[in-house]
Amino acid sequence: MRFYIDKENMLSLLKSEDKLFLEDVIKVFRNQVDIALNFSKDEILSNELIKAFFAKMAYGRKREKAPMFLDERFPERPLCNNLHTTLNSFNLKNGYLVNDENCDNTTAEGALAIKNKGQELNLFNQLVFGKSDYDFEKKMNIGGDEFNKWEDLERFTMPFTDLLLIDQFVFSDASLIESNYIPCLKSLHANKCIQTNIIVYTDHDQFVKGGRSFKNIEKQTKKAVETITGIKPTFTLILVRKQRGQKSFSEHDRTIWTNYLRIYTGDSFNHFNSRGEKISTGREIHLSSHLKDENRKVSNKLIEDIQSNIKVLGGKSSTQIKGDCVSGILNF
Repeated sequence: MRFYIDKENMLSLLKSEDKLFLEDVIKVFRNQVDIALNFSKDEILSNELIKAFFAKMAYGRKREKAPMFLDERFPERPLCNNLHTTLNSFNLKNGYLVNDENCDNTTAEGALAIKNKGQELNLFNQLVFGKSDYDFEKKMNIGGDEFNKWEDLERFTMPFTDLLLIDQFVFSDASLIESNYIPCLKSLHANKCIQTNIIVYTDHDQFVKGGRSFKNIEKQTKKAVETITGIKPTFTLILVRKQRGQKSFSEHDRTIWTNYLRIYTGDSFNHFNSRGEKISTGREIHLSSHLKDENRKVSNKLIEDIQSNIKVLGGKSSTQIKGDCVSGILNF
């Protein structure tokens, strides 16, 4: 992940009174992320606070992660409404500490990991599941005190533009859609007011077994998200088949990918019945932040593989890909 940082934000961060958490943030800069600075190298030398920070950060830092200096501020100022719609897939997964009068409005959209001057630690707090733990991972027992309903994910919501859900069996039992798929979508869309892109990658035969038509699933999906964001999302369904003697596009692992977060959902996605009772044998659900370099690389490989499969299937012209075929991350 790359962080774009204004000088004003850097100074605000370094002047934070929360010195313990600031030390953790410096570790992130040193070991986990690339840094793009919206100011010159000369400005580091002219400011003792920033100079001391870079001296501290440089200790043990990997050479390939050396800070880069930008001739012009990025993103372009002033920030525009719906900034995320102007960014490419790479920058939709990056972080932004910017000093701009429109930044709070951009933050409120819920698309990007972006904060204004004075809010820098809040961004890192969000991306590490809370500064009290300072961890790139969050694991919870399915059916336990922390996760006994999909609504419990709401407190871990991170910004995103795209949501990719991969599960062979997510729609195989129509009776479980309202108690799993729908509340999960609603929880992850908390505090968003943008049009998101939802892509579901699932098994063709299991989808047919479930008995719901594409139009029905599309209607349910868009209605559920609209109740939270006020805007209907785009929806794309990718149906893959297992055929003997041919390459399988099937994905065994159950996972939810968003721009800054990956959720491993255990042995199933359908954990609860209509009474809220746990019905799966899965033990744990695992949340993984892309702020950690290793997590990001693993997730990027997933996106690369799904993109490759989409290309081989034929993209939007394929009979196995239905819906809007819109994404900020994947190409159809």
